Amino acid sequence: MSQSASTYAFAGGLDLVSAALAVPPSRLIAGMNYEPLAEGYGRVDGYERFDGRPSPSTASYWLLPFDGGAIAITAGTDIVGGTSGATGRVIVEPVDFTGSWGSGTAAGTLILTNVSGDFVDNEEIRVAGVARALAAGPSTEDSAPTETARSTYLKAAQAYRRALIDKVPGQGPVRGVFSLFGDTYAIRDNVGATQGKLYKATASGWTVLTLGYRLTFTTGLLEIVEGETLTGGTSGATVRVDRLVKNEGDWGTDAAGYIIATLLTGTLEVEALKRGGDTVATLTAIAPVTLPPGGKYRTIGHNFYGSADRYAIYAASGVGPAFEFDGTVLTPIDTGMDDDRPVRVFEIAQHLGLVFRGGSVQISSIGEPLLWDAVQDASEIGFGTEVTDVVQANETAVVLFGQQKIGILTGRDSDTFQLEELTEEAGSEPDTAQRVGQTIYIDRRGMRSLTATQAFGNFKTGTLSLLIEPYFRSKRRSGATTVLSYVSRTKSQYRLIWSDGTGLSVYMGGKVPEAIPFALGMQPYVAVTTELDDGTEGIFVGAEDGYVYRIDSGTSQDGEPIKGFVMTPFNGLGAPLQDDRVFKLVLEMQAPANARIGVTAQFDYGDGQQPIAGNRDFTVQGAGDGIDFLVAGGGGDWSIAAWNEFFWSSPVEGLAEAYVDGIGRNVSFIIAADSDELEDPHILQAYTVYHSRRKLRR
Repeated sequence: MSQSASTYAFAGGLDLVSAALAVPPSRLIAGMNYEPLAEGYGRVDGYERFDGRPSPSTASYWLLPFDGGAIAITAGTDIVGGTSGATGRVIVEPVDFTGSWGSGTAAGTLILTNVSGDFVDNEEIRVAGVARALAAGPSTEDSAPTETARSTYLKAAQAYRRALIDKVPGQGPVRGVFSLFGDTYAIRDNVGATQGKLYKATASGWTVLTLGYRLTFTTGLLEIVEGETLTGGTSGATVRVDRLVKNEGDWGTDAAGYIIATLLTGTLEVEALKRGGDTVATLTAIAPVTLPPGGKYRTIGHNFYGSADRYAIYAASGVGPAFEFDGTVLTPIDTGMDDDRPVRVFEIAQHLGLVFRGGSVQISSIGEPLLWDAVQDASEIGFGTEVTDVVQANETAVVLFGQQKIGILTGRDSDTFQLEELTEEAGSEPDTAQRVGQTIYIDRRGMRSLTATQAFGNFKTGTLSLLIEPYFRSKRRSGATTVLSYVSRTKSQYRLIWSDGTGLSVYMGGKVPEAIPFALGMQPYVAVTTELDDGTEGIFVGAEDGYVYRIDSGTSQDGEPIKGFVMTPFNGLGAPLQDDRVFKLVLEMQAPANARIGVTAQFDYGDGQQPIAGNRDFTVQGAGDGIDFLVAGGGGDWSIAAWNEFFWSSPVEGLAEAYVDGIGRNVSFIIAADSDELEDPHILQAYTVYHSRRKLRR
């Protein structure tokens, strides 16, 4: 009987609600660690620990031949070229070794990383100033004789660089992470949890920042200017004025406020501040600027001023006052609230907004995020319930979410600000609202959009997650809670993180959302998406283990291989009551040459009456190790230990084929990746099933 070919493009993501044979063949009925993309389903990118030093994925290795070896050179040794001054770290034991160290005849090749300079032929190879061997040629980068050797050396180089990258010093989770002017910052409690500390990622790792002093003053007789140096009238100590906040009174008589200052010389006292011989103001309190322990820092970046260089970060933690940070100076923000510990921050029409417990929404003076005087346009609005999230819809509109309430704050000043209540029947889980073309949020039933809420309220027809509602029910039953969300603008994705270390990627670039779950292997606590200096997107998470990780970076999960799978719907191939014999599956894909991808098939809804098709391990380049996924079928759990093998027809065409021999009324394919830690992601674009009709089931 002649064969037919049926082709299906991958698109649509998970469909967990449609009847078995009603699920379009392009969708999935299960999946993990793949992500929905415009091109199809891609194996997820990796993530890497981060502290400002070069990332592990950019590491390289060098080969340096040697002879005349008289003193052993082992892995972990730092070497120096006696003539060139080049340096490097030996990362594996010498290869192609001959002779002996004791007789001075040792020869072979050193595998190096972290090389600076160029080693030259016949120079001494020194360790701690002592010659141990002679270079038998120049050092060469990335020149292993085989792909296996290259993989071994590159993994060792990445492991060395990964081990150099530190956690943010302190204890507990990373409580805040943000980027400013291309630099990345993190906040974590110190050891003992008596303070929070602000760190900057640098070429040498995390560097703690000194936050200066807060000088409270009254009787401001002369106007103080930022950047000037003032002197203590009694102590003679000198300070530089880094930031000035005058929050009451008038210069010349009773101006009062506070200065954020750097102490230049001496020890300042509660005394008069002078400019030359003239008294400027009188100090009433002096204290170092500190951050309290605990909390979760939520941040925005904005320029409230006319000058182009006044862009800054504004943060609220729930455990202390909000602050402004411009990359150098951290200025606490006094709002006058009795409990001045805002939990969220936003911007509306050039006003800074802060959200407090109990639903109080405070708004600063226009263009003055440090001033909160009602006379100068500051205002307060009551939301009526705890605010769980805030999203800026446009320049003059902010969406406020409660657990069971949604409102829109609009206006341009204290006279026009008003809160319009949209519903008291729907709300958002904390830290799940994002804007990805439209405003997306998570409630107790699933994922929703603001437009859907306006049209339908909290009804099922208003959800964006209709096809994956069983996924959300399963998470709730397991006790998992939402932790945070972030967006990948590059991939048009909304990503949700749960308390069990898993997440959900939702592609928002199509007509309807497409979703596939993923697992991280670490637990994020805070996250930020930013644009880096080179124009690329940077996604950073602060984790409970104290590391900051860069997401969508590298090819592994911080050194661990990535495993993932997708499972297509049971497909009747156009005749659901008639048996079909399936001969072959062909994948159209974008993939690296060393991709490790396996395929197996289940027939007749996986009823357990037939073995899974296929009996061989899979790898594109030789025998693999098997893939230890457990996939649920209709007749029970199938432990996937045997996989059919793909053969590349052409790297240019991007086609791979696997022979599948089985008969049934319908068939589902499980495609799995057991990726090497150096393996780049691949994208599944379409699949073709070669089959022929058999008997009609009666």
